[in-house]
Amino acid sequence: MNFCMSFFIFSNEYIVYREHVFDVFKYICSYVLVQISCTFLLLHFVDIASTLFANVFTIFNNYIGDPRQYYGVRALQLR
Repeated sequence: MNFCMSFFIFSNEYIVYREHVFDVFKYICSYVLVQISCTFLLLHFVDIASTLFANVFTIFNNYIGDPRQYYGVRALQLR
C-alpha cells in the first residue's frame, strides 16, 4: 500500500512538473513569436514611413528645387 501511494504521489508530481515545463515552453514560444511579429510590423511601418517621406521629399524638390536637375538644361532651353 505504501509503495502504491508513493508511486501515485510521484506520478502526480511528474504530471504537474511536465505540465509546468510545457507551460513554460508555451510561454517562451509565444514570447518569441510576439517579438518576431512585432519586429516585422515595426520594420514594415518604418519602410512605409521612409517611402512616404522619400515621395514627399521628391515632390517637394520637384516643385521647389532646381528644375534643371529633373528636366535637363536642354528641355529648359526649348521653352
